[in-house]
Amino acid sequence: MNQEKIGRYIALCRKEQNLTQEELGSKVGVGYKAVSRWETGNGLPDVSIMQPLCNILKISVTELLNGEKTKDESKKDTAVVDYLKYQKLKNKKNIFLTVLGSILIIFVGCLLCYFINNYGKVEVYRLNGESDLFEYSDALFLKSNMKHIFVDGTITTKDGNIHDDDIISVSLKNNEELIKSNTGIKHQVNIEKYGYGEYFSKNAINNIDSWVIEVKYMDSNDSEKTDIIKLKNELILKNDRLINKINQEISSNDEGARKEIKDIQDARIKKMNSIVEKFNFEEEPDNSTLYYKKISKNETFFIRKDASEVIYYCPEYNVISEFTGTSHLFRYNKKDYSFFYDPSTDKIECNSKQCPNDVYEIAKSYVDLFEKYFA
Repeated sequence: MNQEKIGRYIALCRKEQNLTQEELGSKVGVGYKAVSRWETGNGLPDVSIMQPLCNILKISVTELLNGEKTKDESKKDTAVVDYLKYQKLKNKKNIFLTVLGSILIIFVGCLLCYFINNYGKVEVYRLNGESDLFEYSDALFLKSNMKHIFVDGTITTKDGNIHDDDIISVSLKNNEELIKSNTGIKHQVNIEKYGYGEYFSKNAINNIDSWVIEVKYMDSNDSEKTDIIKLKNELILKNDRLINKINQEISSNDEGARKEIKDIQDARIKKMNSIVEKFNFEEEPDNSTLYYKKISKNETFFIRKDASEVIYYCPEYNVISEFTGTSHLFRYNKKDYSFFYDPSTDKIECNSKQCPNDVYEIAKSYVDLFEKYFA
């Protein structure tokens, strides 16, 4: 079927009837632009108006489809068959476009719903605060439309007369509304589904600026006291970007710091390996991350293979030397008391209500013992 030929024939017949495109279109119920498309070969009249159109142009449907006057019956059949094929192909195309359009609409709708429900709905806050007596640091709160997660921060005393053992409870509150409470200073991670409301009510979620930490503790007179820490929140993450760039650049300062840390770690491990070899340390049978050496019947040294700790152990107590950067931090643990000693500052921090009067001498004696083997 030759659409251009049909178009030229429609134009010829229209002119023979002394009709304009607008007049012909008006007679069959279409606009002049539709008639123009037929005559330029960019379309065919719809089957519903084909017979009225032929009546106006004083031609047969077969002649219209052939694009010429004809008396040949075979051409009549061919024209009808060609037109039916054309309509079938057109219908298939329309069905395909309809299905494709529907799929696109559904996809865009789902994408839009997901975007509306999730864009900007995930927020992560860092929470810090301090009072005259306590400091609370590095708590994390994740707020989303699926879950709320709170990770406890670290609480430390600023008053030398208050120790960790004196703390009765640490509670998170929204003004006077209790969100959660911990006994002592233990750390917890609280996870709650959105809308459940056991910990995080709608009022609490919408008023993070009003959150406080309430610390209950025993003072030196064994009286229960309460201290309030006002929390400051810092928004550190939010999913409010359509495209996130991956930052693959490392600043010269970061690169230098990493190299310095790696050099320190390599030097520590190298030194530990020489000590293991020198004093005949053996691999711990029950823990593949440790070397050990018994220095007496009840005394044992352990060394972590990554050189992060040296541990002195005996049945009554143990002393742990932690490597923090380029210095050491000693932890002394006994049943009745414990303390930290930092040789770089020569300061002792007692973590119990009472430490013996000779705690400094105890610390120095173990520093000397460690240096005998590991200096």
